[in-house]
Amino acid sequence: PCGPFGIKQIYPSAASSTARLGNWTSNWDVPRTIKAVANDPANAMVVLRGSGTLTIADGNATMSGSPRMYVQDPNGVGLWNNVEVTVYGQRVSESKLGSTTGFTIIARSNHNLYKDDPCQALGYYCRVYFATGEFSFQKEFYHSSSTIYSASRRLASQWNTIPAGKWFGLKFVVRTVTGGATPTTVRLELYLDLTDGADGGSWTLVHSTEDAGDWVPSGGKTVPSKCGFTPAEVAVRPGNIVALRTDGVKELRWKKMSIREVSQTAPASCLGNNCSCSLARGSSPSTDSPTKMSPDSDSPDASGASRPSVMLLLLSLLPAIAATLLVPV
Repeated sequence: PCGPFGIKQIYPSAASSTARLGNWTSNWDVPRTIKAVANDPANAMVVLRGSGTLTIADGNATMSGSPRMYVQDPNGVGLWNNVEVTVYGQRVSESKLGSTTGFTIIARSNHNLYKDDPCQALGYYCRVYFATGEFSFQKEFYHSSSTIYSASRRLASQWNTIPAGKWFGLKFVVRTVTGGATPTTVRLELYLDLTDGADGGSWTLVHSTEDAGDWVPSGGKTVPSKCGFTPAEVAVRPGNIVALRTDGVKELRWKKMSIREVSQTAPASCLGNNCSCSLARGSSPSTDSPTKMSPDSDSPDASGASRPSVMLLLLSLLPAIAATLLVPV
C-alpha cells in the first residue's frame, strides 16, 4: 500500500475503530518560521519546544539550534499507540557535534506534559547519530533537571559518520506484542530508505529490539515512586505526541513526514522492492484526502470498463474509408 507522498507503508493501517484521531501528514509548502517555544500558525497540532527555530518552505522543515517539534493533540488525549512514523532527514551542518546530534524520533510519549508531571515523559526514542553513524533505541523514564534514560541500544551501520547532503528515509515503528513467552513486550523497529522515495522507497529493516521490562535506568538512577510505574513495566499506554528533535545544528532538513496508527497484529507487508508506488517523487498529496493515483491509458476507468483502443478503432474503420475512396464520381 502507498501512503502520503507516494511512500510505501510497511504495516497495514489500524481498523478505523481503533485509530484515535486518524493519521497526520506534514504540509510544509507554505513559508513560515517558528521560534521555540511557539505553535505552528498553520497547524494547531504542531508545537516547537526546546531552543532554536523551524523554518518551513518548499516541502521542507529546517531545524536550527536544538529544537523539538511536537505533533500533539491540542486536547491532551492520547492519539497514537502502535505507530509507523515516516520522515526523510538530511544532515547539513552543525554548530556543535554532540553525542545526541542527529536524527531523533520520539513516540508513545506524553512529553508535552513533563513540566507538570515529569513521569509523563515515559516513551521511546529512535536515534541516528551523526558523529558515529550508529542506530539506536532508548527509553526515557522521567524528565526534569535530572532526566532518567535507559542505556541506548546501539547498532553500528555502514557509515562511520552520517554523510551530509544525503536524504535518509526513516521509519520508526512502535508496536505492542502479546502472546509470546513474555506476556507483553514493545517492539521497536527502524527501517531505512536511501532512494529519496523512488517508487515508494526501498525500505530495509536496519535495527530492531524489544522492551520486555528489562530496560533499567542508566547511571544507577531510580524512577521516583510517585510515577506509579517501575522500569520492569513496558510503556503500553497511548502517547499524546510524536516528536522530531536534534541538538546543536546550524541546519538539519526534514521532509515527507507522516504518522499512522497501524495494526498491532498484522505482519509487515511492503519491504524492499516487493511492492511499488507510482506517485511522482516529491509530489505532496492533500492532507485532507487519500492519495489518488491516476489510471494510465490501459487501466480500467472509474466504471471498471476498459478504455477502447484508438488504434483498434481506426483499423476497424479502414474498410469503410477505402470503399468510399473507390466509389466513382
